[in-house]
Amino acid sequence: MLAFSTVKDLDECERLWKRFSPGTELFGEWEYRTCFFDPAYYEPHFVVARKDGEVTGVLPLWKNLSDGTYEFFGHQLTTNTFFARDRAVIPELLAHIPPETHLWFIEDEAAPHAGLAEGDISFFVDLGQYGRSLETYFATFSKKHQKNLRNDLRKLEERGYTVHRNRLEDYPAMAALNVKRFGEDSFFYEENFTEAFGRLLRFALERGELEMLSIEVDGKVVAVEAAILDRKRYYVLMGGNDLGVPNVGKLMIVKHLENALARDADIVDFLTDDSGWKRLWNLSEKQMYEYVRTEKTREKEANE
Repeated sequence: MLAFSTVKDLDECERLWKRFSPGTELFGEWEYRTCFFDPAYYEPHFVVARKDGEVTGVLPLWKNLSDGTYEFFGHQLTTNTFFARDRAVIPELLAHIPPETHLWFIEDEAAPHAGLAEGDISFFVDLGQYGRSLETYFATFSKKHQKNLRNDLRKLEERGYTVHRNRLEDYPAMAALNVKRFGEDSFFYEENFTEAFGRLLRFALERGELEMLSIEVDGKVVAVEAAILDRKRYYVLMGGNDLGVPNVGKLMIVKHLENALARDADIVDFLTDDSGWKRLWNLSEKQMYEYVRTEKTREKEANE
């Protein structure tokens, strides 16, 4: 018989996380997740299952204090999973979460055990698939796409540009460019996210894992995008570019691919959200899953 409890003490949550997280990818690490944690905005809410006093499963959540919803702890930009060595525990964990819980970007290995719905698609490039050659990768594009890309990059070469690596002083420009493009839909429209992402960049730089690229044209920073290299996986996280400089976004993608090769990465992970270009670039795809529980779904489950 399983017993369930809720843990809200941050230190105890850290102990549970470090004990049960697979830790096989970037945001499986507690230190990266907590970059997004601020007690002014979030409250830890770990759902814990025990059998005979031993922890058998953990669902690491936090409560968003602004609207009362629950999400994976430090869920921004990440993939997520359930901490359960016995996958049969997952449905039991889900039965004990609060209403208004929204779980996004769940790894597919958990789906068969939890009745999860298909969610977003994750996009990536397996550099080994193309013999670690960008020419081989670009050859998979249509002839028209290849021609247009070459012409667009050539025009930028003729205009002249400079690429900088890990200039943290360009972070405000990145956030401002993102807000200018997406307005209220920008992550950076929220001050607390801007501060959290800044913490993430500084921590990654201290770890020697930051790969933040800035492109300067005519003495002006026109594109900035942050990536992190962790265990040969190169995560392209977020950025912003000046739409007044045609095709600088394409140039940034190419520069990240070149940088990933130079840093001996195996995978370039462009995360979720097609953004209107990812399928055009023939990226590999992985299905992600989600689980949304509202008061209505909870009542329906109780009546079944």
